Amino acid sequence: MEAVSGRFIHAVILVTLLPSLSFARPTSAAVDPQDFFENRIRPVLVNRCFACHTDLKSGGLQLDSRERLLKGGNSGPAIVPGDPDQSLLIQVVSWTHARLRMPMGGEKLKEQEIADLRAWVKMGAPWAENGNLPPAAPKTKEFVVTPEQRSFWSFQPSHKPSLPEVRNKAWPKSPIDRFILARLEDKGLKPAPPADKRTLIRRAYFDLIGLPPTPEEAEAFLKDTSPDAFARVVDGLLASPRYGERWGRYWLDVARYGENDVRGLSVESYPNAFRYRDWVIQAFNDDLPYNLFVKAQIAGDLLTGESGKQKESFLAATGFFGLGPWYYDIVEPPLARADERQDRVDALTRGFLGLTAACARCHNHKYDPISQGDYYALAGVFASSEYREYPLVPGKAVADYEKHQKGIRDQEAALDEFTHKESDLLGEVLAAKTSRYMIAAWEVMKQPGSAAQTVAEKDNLDPETLERWIEYLRNPEKDHPYLKAWFDLLARRGSNEQVRKVADDFQDVVLSIIAEKKAIDDKNHVILEADKLAHSKVNMKVTHLPNGFASYEESCPGCYVEIQPIQREKYILWADLLREKEKFDDPNQKEGVIRYAGKEIERFLSGEWKEHLDSMRARLETLKKSAPPPYPFLHGLGESPEPHNIKINLRGSPYNLGDEAPRRFIAVLSEGEPVPFKTGSGRIELAEAIARHPLTARVMANRIWQHHFGWGLVRTPSNFGRLGERPTHPELLEYLTSRFIDSNYSVKALHREIVLSATYQLSAQYSEINFAQDPDNRLLWRFNRRRLDAEALRDSLLFASGDLDLMVGGPSVELTDECRRRTVYGKVSRFRLNPVLQLFDFPSPSITSEQRNATNVPIQRLFFMNSDLVWRQADLLARRLNAGGITDDSEKIKRAYRLLFDRQPSEKELHLGLEYLRNARVGTGKNIASSAARFRPAALKAGASDSPTEISSAWRQYAQVLLSSNEFIFVN
Repeated sequence: MEAVSGRFIHAVILVTLLPSLSFARPTSAAVDPQDFFENRIRPVLVNRCFACHTDLKSGGLQLDSRERLLKGGNSGPAIVPGDPDQSLLIQVVSWTHARLRMPMGGEKLKEQEIADLRAWVKMGAPWAENGNLPPAAPKTKEFVVTPEQRSFWSFQPSHKPSLPEVRNKAWPKSPIDRFILARLEDKGLKPAPPADKRTLIRRAYFDLIGLPPTPEEAEAFLKDTSPDAFARVVDGLLASPRYGERWGRYWLDVARYGENDVRGLSVESYPNAFRYRDWVIQAFNDDLPYNLFVKAQIAGDLLTGESGKQKESFLAATGFFGLGPWYYDIVEPPLARADERQDRVDALTRGFLGLTAACARCHNHKYDPISQGDYYALAGVFASSEYREYPLVPGKAVADYEKHQKGIRDQEAALDEFTHKESDLLGEVLAAKTSRYMIAAWEVMKQPGSAAQTVAEKDNLDPETLERWIEYLRNPEKDHPYLKAWFDLLARRGSNEQVRKVADDFQDVVLSIIAEKKAIDDKNHVILEADKLAHSKVNMKVTHLPNGFASYEESCPGCYVEIQPIQREKYILWADLLREKEKFDDPNQKEGVIRYAGKEIERFLSGEWKEHLDSMRARLETLKKSAPPPYPFLHGLGESPEPHNIKINLRGSPYNLGDEAPRRFIAVLSEGEPVPFKTGSGRIELAEAIARHPLTARVMANRIWQHHFGWGLVRTPSNFGRLGERPTHPELLEYLTSRFIDSNYSVKALHREIVLSATYQLSAQYSEINFAQDPDNRLLWRFNRRRLDAEALRDSLLFASGDLDLMVGGPSVELTDECRRRTVYGKVSRFRLNPVLQLFDFPSPSITSEQRNATNVPIQRLFFMNSDLVWRQADLLARRLNAGGITDDSEKIKRAYRLLFDRQPSEKELHLGLEYLRNARVGTGKNIASSAARFRPAALKAGASDSPTEISSAWRQYAQVLLSSNEFIFVN
């Protein structure tokens, strides 16, 4: 611990001393509580709670308002705002309450739903009908969009506004600046001075490609005095393949890109998911017109007039929906499919249109003119589409692969059936010896020195089975009463005759329960098969999801059939003895005492049976070894063979149906009465409607502005409805939208105009006068200082050390400490997010994300002090600084500042660096060498040191401090 402390203390001391590296507090981007309630909380309450806790008042509790939640029912208040652990609602849905479990008699809520409820209570349980919110839309029998609602600002056609007059005519460099300056002058404010060239080039590099400039690139720009020097830098960055990696990742936040889904305790992985990610990156690099970018992701499989590579490219684009999230069988099929459709509607409308249409699943939208009919019109489009895999190899290769895989599956099924039958038969044989095993267990337990192996051999019993019985019979904590007599005997040391009688009686009970369960299972099998047959005779739609999953969409065979149960205590005893461990079970759960499954069964087989088992296993192994490799394919969406409208789900429940909703576009965004879709599912018509609507361009223009300035002109980028914020500069947003459309939806053209503006090139200089009037910088009188996001931060660490691999595209990789790829190529898991990404506010890949939170917590600082990733990069950076025969520490420090900050150190910084290195080698630094040896990455320990250990360790520590500085982590 002393060595570690020495290492950390030195880091803390130097960071404290360097004034240019002082810490700053980043702005925090909070989740909109009302929006969170409408989209994540209200649907759970409606679908899982309202049936009993509205008019019925079960338990005296109503959950249809915040006041009623606070009032509670017979058991007290349902929530304690701010304290989920003390809230009864959280306890009962988490099944941690001593007495109550909700929903009563139903399945437990999904983990995500419980987590959402906890987060909601933690934030104070906001309810959308409270506070200074817009009044709810009036309830009428017929939903009608009024002229007033149609006149809302975000629904209007695009127009090119006239440029405002400004007094300081010398300051604007582009029309953008006129809009900004006019607002500032109106408030009597002045813009900050322009940023210096070093700040500007670092800002542009991080904004456009997510990496810093090299010292050579920065120096060339500083020396270039031509008027178009910065424009040439911008053009070069926009042409770089690194650009698509940076801006493609921003879109993947919106697309809720993930490479697996949670399915109970298991994970469904999508190894070809990266092909959608790579398509997005390439689309940005190619400057694919945004309207085509939109259409390709909604209906890329239906776009006509394209051929060859571009057609294949557009198929990859449908991964926007094809990659889920999918809910498989974690809830009943009708509810799972309804939840999937809600996700699709949510991602579609938030992502492309900036509207929260998914809030209309349970009722007409409370604030925006979006009806339940609108929601189910869109949901019907997705109900008429289906998951599709598009192979990237010839059909014969696919057929050969599938045929071989079927052979493997058939052989696995045959092997499983054989071993399962033998396991059942063995269990019955061993059950018939229950009395003998109990008597033998008594002998071992009551006679000190008796070994189970010896007793088993003496009584001709199986030693392992006897060990299992001994372990089972030692523990008196049972959930059944059938061994009470046994434990009474253990307590009073009964006689051998008493033991024999208890054992014989227990064996009779075991055999009778086994027989009873077998008879019940046979009856239930007949009932379930009849139900399955009845479903097969009805022409029901089958849902196909990734990895070969299939189920009925609108029904659940066996879910509602009344089958005969065995008494609970009898089942518990049967399970204790004969339960087979399933792959989804608790990892600590053991198999039954006399259950031997899988390979465990082998030692009980001999002769023809053993020979048959061996031949089956050999055949399976041969099939697996000769299997062709998996073929590449695209996860996407395709047309259902039978497109159909769906009915409105009353209160959002797929079990409570109302009128049919024709597939069409959202009424308020349509010219006149929306026309029903007639082409297949309607996806191509939906794509066309969204792509040509000015709201789509308006939302994207705002997103581009957001990622350049930290905030959008509309600060709720995925909510342009009444609950969203109004634009700070409405006319500027209209100007950007019109320019975007006029440039044939060129994202790069919009980048260029924004980045070359005087507004973008402002410094972050503080002004007391401006701050007093506009503390949040909504008028953009200066540039916002921002911390690097997770990807740019990790990439910059690797870039500075010279360890970054700039290979483009390909399968995703695990982001280990040794991984050298850019972060955008790391695996993104919905099951378990990478901890480094999570620490630095990477969004949840399970839901569309409009902007990232920017937290500032101690554990982020500790990451730079404790992380093996940082320590590894510090080691590599130290080696880089010591390479090339340079021996003078002053020159190495100057080189470090050029590599990391694109500048020379000040005299004070140079002096501090030299003093630190000197102290690190003697005196206060005597523990550094042992610290370095302890924490140095294994991959580097084998390499030869290019300098004495003390010097190398000192430089490693110094490099770590520089990599941890705010000047490295923040962009001005």
